[in-house]
Amino acid sequence: MPPAGSTGAGNIYATPPGWVDATIPPSTVSQSTIWNYTWKFTGASPAHNAATDGTDIGVYGGSYPMNNLNGFVQIPLITSMSATAVVPYGGNLSMSYSAQGKMAHGVLSGEYFFDSDPGTGSGTSLSFTAGDSVSVVNQSISISALSVGTHVVGLRIKDSVGHWSLYQARNFYVQSTTSIPAPSQIVAAEYYFDTDPGQGHATAIPTGVAADSINVTKLISFASLAAGYHSMFIRTQNVLGQWSLYEGRNFYVQPTVVIPAPSKIVAAEYFFDKDPGQGMGTAVPTGAAADSVNVTPSVSTSSLTQGYHNMFVRTQNALGQWSYVC
Repeated sequence: MPPAGSTGAGNIYATPPGWVDATIPPSTVSQSTIWNYTWKFTGASPAHNAATDGTDIGVYGGSYPMNNLNGFVQIPLITSMSATAVVPYGGNLSMSYSAQGKMAHGVLSGEYFFDSDPGTGSGTSLSFTAGDSVSVVNQSISISALSVGTHVVGLRIKDSVGHWSLYQARNFYVQSTTSIPAPSQIVAAEYYFDTDPGQGHATAIPTGVAADSINVTKLISFASLAAGYHSMFIRTQNVLGQWSLYEGRNFYVQPTVVIPAPSKIVAAEYFFDKDPGQGMGTAVPTGAAADSVNVTPSVSTSSLTQGYHNMFVRTQNALGQWSYVC
């Protein structure tokens, strides 16, 4: 407390002041470091509520705080702020923030504004409980007056003696809302091959009663298509007359191979070692024309020399065509 010899009445001498901040040194504090400390008294301090107005004696008592040594008032401080980055048109912006009062004046009220600063006290009031500090999470703010696009929300707070903080601001985007109509039921379908004849001009597919979805199994003729690669496309139509996008698949039409009926066997011949030519071998009687023959002839080998030889047989059908030799 004041040293002995100070003027004025009611001085208390040689008594510890009872600071809340235990780091305050007992000796003289320099002008450059005075604001490094909190000059509040504990409840047990003889200076607590000892002023003539019933408040603490010192810099935290009375209606007005003591200015710092450079003449700047200690204003409240916004310590954090965040806002939703994207908000639907006509919806609400969610904003979170915290603030700290100075010189025991706490945080009394606050305001916000969009895009242009209207001046302190002219923004839209914020709702929160006053205190030495405040922390507000996900406060909902209407953006119904804002157009689609990028905007800025600004925030500032005020203490109990009317000091406003500097404002903080965050960007956010108002996104347009798209109305999605209820699905319209399917009432028709059609298909086509290769080239689109235009909506409503392809071959119809019966779909039954109108429904949100259909499942159709249908045999589709492709008799009009040539052999080779083709594409088939399908699309559907709803009760509003709107056609869907088409869906397509590729497929291959395989050429048909005509296999003639077999011609009956009417002749046969054989030869040894060297082929004399078709029709030039030794004839083998085969009997009546037939699809197949089973003959056991008696074959003379008297013309052959002693040693290894080869015997060959072939048949002829009614069309005069000879088989391969066997």
